[in-house]
Amino acid sequence: MIGRGNIPLFTAPSAENVLNAIVSAIRYLVMVKRFGVPWDQLLVLSPSHAHLLARAGYDKKAIQKYVYEHARTSLAEIKSFDLTTEIPDWKTIAANKSDDVKLFPMTEKPENLVILVAGGAGTNASTFIPGFYPMLTGEIDRYKPANWQKLIEIARKELDY
Repeated sequence: MIGRGNIPLFTAPSAENVLNAIVSAIRYLVMVKRFGVPWDQLLVLSPSHAHLLARAGYDKKAIQKYVYEHARTSLAEIKSFDLTTEIPDWKTIAANKSDDVKLFPMTEKPENLVILVAGGAGTNASTFIPGFYPMLTGEIDRYKPANWQKLIEIARKELDY
């Protein structure tokens, strides 16, 4: 993934605060194409944020769905950035839609938000990394240390998972 910097998400511990911080970060993306950014965005949740969201009933798919449904922008906002004059799909929408309050999603589909958990215990800081292109993934098992499972077990005990 080629990222465009990062947006730190420092927020008080409640599931709603964490979700709204993610939505706010994604809304800062500049719109492209017709319905938002057509490539993957990376959300790195801290273990404490991930645990908080899990306790509130949010798994990765639920977080993706929430963000997709709430990270939207209006046609009026798109016009304020003058994107309707530069992007052909937005020109068409602006010409055909008189309703400036219509909201458009900031990503093409919920799965465009890739979520992983990383970092140390006890932090209330996650990170959103806007991407430039679709994410490429590869096999990492060959790079893991031989005692990988043991390390995971130790970490889970320390984090009380």
